[in-house]
Amino acid sequence: MTVIGRTVHAAKITKRDGGHFVDARMFIESLQTSVEIAHIDAALESALLALMEQAGLTYGCLDLVVDRFGVIHFLEVNSSGQFLYIEQLVPELRTLASFASLLANGQEKIIARLLGRYINEGLRGIV
Repeated sequence: MTVIGRTVHAAKITKRDGGHFVDARMFIESLQTSVEIAHIDAALESALLALMEQAGLTYGCLDLVVDRFGVIHFLEVNSSGQFLYIEQLVPELRTLASFASLLANGQEKIIARLLGRYINEGLRGIV
Protein backbone atom coordinates (compact mmCIF):
# COMPACT_ATOMS: atom_id res chain seq x y z
CA MET A 1 0.00 0.00 0.00
CA THR A 2 1.17 3.49 -0.74
CA VAL A 3 -0.45 6.43 1.03
CA ILE A 4 -0.03 9.82 -0.63
CA GLY A 5 -1.82 12.63 1.16
CA ARG A 6 -5.28 11.23 1.91
CA THR A 7 -5.23 8.69 -0.94
CA VAL A 8 -4.48 5.00 -0.47
CA HIS A 9 -3.08 3.13 -3.48
CA ALA A 10 -3.34 -0.59 -2.80
CA ALA A 11 -1.64 -3.40 -4.70
CA LYS A 12 -1.71 -7.10 -4.01
CA ILE A 13 1.42 -9.14 -4.71
CA THR A 14 0.93 -12.90 -4.73
CA LYS A 15 2.92 -15.93 -5.71
CA ARG A 16 1.25 -17.73 -8.60
CA ASP A 17 1.78 -21.14 -7.00
CA GLY A 18 0.07 -20.03 -3.79
CA GLY A 19 3.33 -20.03 -1.83
CA HIS A 20 4.75 -17.26 0.33
CA PHE A 21 7.48 -14.66 -0.02
CA VAL A 22 10.02 -13.58 2.51
CA ASP A 23 10.60 -10.49 0.36
CA ALA A 24 8.41 -10.12 -2.73
CA ARG A 25 10.74 -7.49 -4.24
CA MET A 26 13.18 -10.27 -5.15
CA PHE A 27 10.57 -11.84 -7.45
CA ILE A 28 8.44 -8.86 -8.46
CA GLU A 29 9.22 -9.02 -12.18
CA SER A 30 9.40 -12.79 -12.46
CA LEU A 31 6.74 -15.09 -13.81
CA GLN A 32 6.32 -16.38 -10.25
CA THR A 33 4.38 -13.30 -9.14
CA SER A 34 1.08 -11.67 -9.83
CA VAL A 35 0.58 -7.97 -9.09
CA GLU A 36 -2.86 -6.39 -9.22
CA ILE A 37 -4.91 -3.60 -7.69
CA ALA A 38 -6.17 -4.57 -4.25
CA HIS A 39 -9.60 -3.48 -3.19
CA ILE A 40 -9.66 -2.61 0.50
CA ASP A 41 -12.66 -1.87 2.67
CA ALA A 42 -13.42 1.52 4.19
CA ALA A 43 -12.45 0.38 7.70
CA LEU A 44 -8.92 -0.60 6.62
CA GLU A 45 -8.52 2.59 4.59
CA SER A 46 -9.61 4.69 7.58
CA ALA A 47 -7.22 2.81 9.88
CA LEU A 48 -4.29 3.37 7.50
CA LEU A 49 -5.06 7.07 7.12
CA ALA A 50 -5.39 7.43 10.91
CA LEU A 51 -2.03 5.72 11.38
CA MET A 52 -0.39 8.07 8.89
CA GLU A 53 -1.95 11.10 10.53
CA GLN A 54 -0.91 10.00 14.01
CA ALA A 55 2.63 9.37 12.75
CA GLY A 56 2.69 12.82 11.13
CA LEU A 57 3.31 11.36 7.67
CA THR A 58 1.95 12.65 4.38
CA TYR A 59 3.59 9.87 2.36
CA GLY A 60 4.50 6.29 3.09
CA CYS A 61 4.67 2.78 1.70
CA LEU A 62 3.04 0.34 4.07
CA ASP A 63 3.79 -3.36 4.25
CA LEU A 64 0.89 -5.58 5.18
CA VAL A 65 0.47 -9.34 4.91
CA VAL A 66 -2.60 -11.53 4.91
CA ASP A 67 -2.33 -14.81 6.80
CA ARG A 68 -3.94 -18.09 5.77
CA PHE A 69 -7.05 -17.17 7.76
CA GLY A 70 -7.49 -13.89 5.88
CA VAL A 71 -6.35 -11.73 8.82
CA ILE A 72 -4.40 -8.63 7.75
CA HIS A 73 -1.24 -7.86 9.71
CA PHE A 74 0.57 -4.51 9.60
CA LEU A 75 4.37 -4.85 9.38
CA GLU A 76 5.76 -1.36 8.85
CA VAL A 77 5.48 2.00 7.15
CA ASN A 78 8.43 3.21 5.07
CA SER A 79 8.37 7.00 5.06
CA SER A 80 10.71 7.06 2.07
CA GLY A 81 9.54 3.85 0.42
CA GLN A 82 9.47 3.25 -3.31
CA PHE A 83 6.31 2.80 -5.36
CA LEU A 84 7.28 3.12 -9.03
CA TYR A 85 8.26 -0.53 -9.42
CA ILE A 86 4.67 -1.46 -8.55
CA GLU A 87 3.15 1.20 -10.81
CA GLN A 88 5.25 -0.05 -13.72
CA LEU A 89 3.44 -3.39 -13.38
CA VAL A 90 0.02 -1.89 -12.57
CA PRO A 91 -0.16 1.57 -14.21
CA GLU A 92 -3.83 1.92 -13.20
CA LEU A 93 -2.67 2.64 -9.63
CA ARG A 94 -1.63 6.15 -10.74
CA THR A 95 0.65 6.63 -7.73
CA LEU A 96 3.08 8.85 -9.62
CA ALA A 97 0.28 11.21 -10.68
CA SER A 98 -0.93 11.34 -7.09
CA PHE A 99 2.58 12.06 -5.81
CA ALA A 100 3.14 14.77 -8.43
CA SER A 101 -0.19 16.35 -7.51
CA LEU A 102 0.77 16.40 -3.84
CA LEU A 103 4.02 18.16 -4.70
CA ALA A 104 2.42 20.59 -7.15
CA ASN A 105 -0.52 21.48 -4.92
CA GLY A 106 1.08 20.87 -1.55
CA GLN A 107 2.35 23.34 0.93
CA GLU A 108 5.95 24.04 1.70
CA LYS A 109 5.85 22.07 4.94
CA ILE A 110 4.55 18.95 3.16
CA ILE A 111 7.26 19.17 0.51
CA ALA A 112 9.94 19.77 3.13
CA ARG A 113 8.76 16.72 5.09
CA LEU A 114 8.91 14.58 1.94
CA LEU A 115 12.27 15.79 0.67
CA GLY A 116 14.01 16.48 3.95
CA ARG A 117 14.04 19.37 6.38
CA TYR A 118 17.48 20.52 5.31
CA ILE A 119 16.10 21.94 2.05
CA ASN A 120 13.29 23.87 3.70
CA GLU A 121 15.06 27.20 3.43
CA GLY A 122 15.76 26.67 -0.28
CA LEU A 123 12.09 25.98 -1.02
CA ARG A 124 10.82 29.26 0.43
CA GLY A 125 11.49 31.17 -2.77
CA ILE A 126 10.06 28.46 -5.03
CA VAL A 127 6.84 27.39 -3.36
